[in-house]
Amino acid sequence: MLQTALHVFSKNIGFQVHCVTDTAAAQCGGVEGVRNQSDREVGIVDALVIAHVDHGEADPVHCDAAFGNNLMDELGGDTEFQVRPWRIVASLDQLANRIDMTGHVVPTESITDGEGTLEIHLRFRDEFPQIRSQQGFLPRLEGKPVAVDLDYRQATAIDRDTVADLNGVILATVAECWCRNRNAFTGRLVVDSDDVSEGFDQSGEHGRWRSHEKRGGVFNLPLIGQTTPRKHNAQRYRHAPPFQFFQPSALQRIMTLIEAIHARQILDSRGNPTIECEVTLMDGAAGRAAVPSGASTGIHEAWELRDGDKSVFMGKGVTKAVENVNGKIADALEGMDATDQAAVDQAMIDLDGSPNKKNLGANAILGVSLATAHAAAASTNQPLFRYLGGCGARMLPAPMMNIINGGEHADNNVDVQEFMVMPLGFDRFSDALRAGTEIFHNLKKVLTDKGYNTAVGDEGGFAPDLKSNQEALDVIMTAIDKAGYKAGEQIWIALDAASTEFYDTKTEKYTIDGKQLSGDEMVDFFADWCNKYPICSIEDGCSEDDWDTWKKMTLKLGDKVQLVGDDLFVTNVERLQRGIDENIGNSILIKVNQIGTLTETIDAIQLAHRSGYTSISSHRSGETEDSTIADLAVALSTGQIKTGSASRSDRMAKYNQLLRIEELLGDSAQYGGPIFAAKCKS
Repeated sequence: MLQTALHVFSKNIGFQVHCVTDTAAAQCGGVEGVRNQSDREVGIVDALVIAHVDHGEADPVHCDAAFGNNLMDELGGDTEFQVRPWRIVASLDQLANRIDMTGHVVPTESITDGEGTLEIHLRFRDEFPQIRSQQGFLPRLEGKPVAVDLDYRQATAIDRDTVADLNGVILATVAECWCRNRNAFTGRLVVDSDDVSEGFDQSGEHGRWRSHEKRGGVFNLPLIGQTTPRKHNAQRYRHAPPFQFFQPSALQRIMTLIEAIHARQILDSRGNPTIECEVTLMDGAAGRAAVPSGASTGIHEAWELRDGDKSVFMGKGVTKAVENVNGKIADALEGMDATDQAAVDQAMIDLDGSPNKKNLGANAILGVSLATAHAAAASTNQPLFRYLGGCGARMLPAPMMNIINGGEHADNNVDVQEFMVMPLGFDRFSDALRAGTEIFHNLKKVLTDKGYNTAVGDEGGFAPDLKSNQEALDVIMTAIDKAGYKAGEQIWIALDAASTEFYDTKTEKYTIDGKQLSGDEMVDFFADWCNKYPICSIEDGCSEDDWDTWKKMTLKLGDKVQLVGDDLFVTNVERLQRGIDENIGNSILIKVNQIGTLTETIDAIQLAHRSGYTSISSHRSGETEDSTIADLAVALSTGQIKTGSASRSDRMAKYNQLLRIEELLGDSAQYGGPIFAAKCKS
């Protein structure tokens, strides 16, 4: 499939090519100067390539070397991309003075005088009969998108003055009409590799197109973004004449305008209602996202809007949030550019008008924010991680696999909310995931042998009623050994204490294992564990507003252990900045629903990285099959991901997405585990 946006240079037609078929993309992925050369999925992206459409009189195909000489060499032989044709022939006079052509001009010095007609092919799909039935040429263009190609087989010459305006006619028409229903149209491109190779003259300062008897003229072709042909000197193309044309980015912005937003109520992994949003763009691209929900939620998190009607879903319905999306939010965002994520998110923040998004609901805002990013990625034919992270997004995160659940995530007497294994000593994510999974299965055997129940908690980890919190560490160490791995060399242990859940704000005491501990005693408690076990990370070791104890823990353990703020920072740049200023903690847990928009999430990650803090992309205990956080982890190079155990499809969806991303990246994929392992050993 080729999606084309036309740019006309004299008798050359430029196509902005998005190569998305597996075969074509794989074959043209080696073209130098094209973003992410190793990508199979995106061979040529956002690069202007010049191509002439079918010449019936054996004139050569005029094609930019980055497209023709390389792509055609790679594809080999004749290549044709074709759809159902439906033809309208109209003279240029019919278009004259009907379109504003200001600023859209092409050089005319090499165009032969004469008269002729322009044949425009509009491709209609069968599912849009109402468009076929319209009468007249111009009405077919007005208010509708068009994908066009030019065919000179009916013309012996082209009038100089008319062609000078041709670029503006076509481009302005496309730009003004690329709305409402672009899915009704597709384009057609026919290129011939022999014509390409014969038509391009590599000699001279810039390279040139050989002149021909009937058409005449020599053209130096400019390239968008200085795309570099693999087999030709890049400098040859960097000083081409400054043609004026309709910028591809402007046309893209029209294609990526938000056309429709829709939300619905669905159920999460705990059977509770949550919101799912869909965003559809003018070009037909669509994105979908479902919003997670937490069990142990911090008081500083953005507001999750619930209905409160106890007679329906025990008050946990989200129909009010759904109504806000389908009403106020949809009205405010329709017509905005989906690729301007910051503007979309800010519009919703402004519309809500509250500090914690309580008016519209952070769940409503987040669903639209994430769905918008998915739609924009789909429109550009890129996976989400590539769209958000660019060419450099290649690091797969180390999994923090929650294999024993306690606290608010399980019905047992274990106080610590999560006991996790981190398989860091591996070269690939897939190998690390396998190790974590094998430990999980061996742990089941260990627990069974001890007579413990092996039912799983909210996040897929086992939830046995152990005698103490420390026993959880002991059975995990046994499982690591039984699986054939070495603790402290290949496998480390991470904790999420969720201390806020067992902290009494009145007495300022922590209750763990039936004992009440002061802040100082709590620090010593975890320090003792770190001396006995290969613990590399502790999340929420102190309560969310116990800044003094956080400070003490950072001073005592911060140079040895990753101290993660979840309830402490709540993915909020203001609270994170305070932690940075006061040297509290050294890592932030990233939960998109804690803050409510993708833009604010990215801001928090970037602030953390600039300040030397690590970041961890995280799920919530109430999850869906949505795997957005997996893409975010790679896009933003968090290096770590926390998304549950090796069970429950809502958790495995994220791991499976990471496996797909690793496969897509191929040899360019990196694994973040060894980087973190080096810090643990130092």
